[in-house]
Amino acid sequence: MGDVCVACTLTDIKMPESRTPGVGSDPDLEYTRAYLIESHSGRKFVMKGPRCRIGRDPSNQIVIGDDAYASRFHAWVSYEDGHFFVEDLGSTNGTLLNGSPLTRRRPIMGGDKLRVGRSDFTFLVDPKTPMGSVAGAAAEPRGQNGK
Repeated sequence: MGDVCVACTLTDIKMPESRTPGVGSDPDLEYTRAYLIESHSGRKFVMKGPRCRIGRDPSNQIVIGDDAYASRFHAWVSYEDGHFFVEDLGSTNGTLLNGSPLTRRRPIMGGDKLRVGRSDFTFLVDPKTPMGSVAGAAAEPRGQNGK
C-alpha cells in the first residue's frame, strides 16, 4: 500500500466519490489541506476534497475563468495514499510543473510552482489540518488553571 504509481493517470484510476469528506465519507479518513495561491493576484484556492479539477469551466472545483489560455478542463490535482499528484487533462496549452511540461501524472509537493494556461500558482500544503476542517480555528479558551 505504500507504493504509488506515478505512471498511471487519473483517467486510469477510479476514485470512489465516498472518499470526498462530508459525502458519506468514513470519519477516520483525513486529507491534508492544500492550496493553490495565484501568483499575480494572491487569490487562494482551497483544495476541498481528494480531487480538484482546474480550468475555465464553472463545474471545476478550481475555476480560473479569467485566463483565456487555460482550457475548460485543464488539469487535476489529486490526493491519494498521503501524496499529492498533478496531471494535465490534454489541455491545449499544457501544464507546467516547476517550469517543465507535464507529459504524465507527477507528484507535486508544497512550494512547487504550477502553470495553468498563463496563470502561475504556488502549491502549499498544511500537513496539520485535515481537509474539510476549518483552517486556523483556535482551541477552546482555558481558564487560568487550565480548566
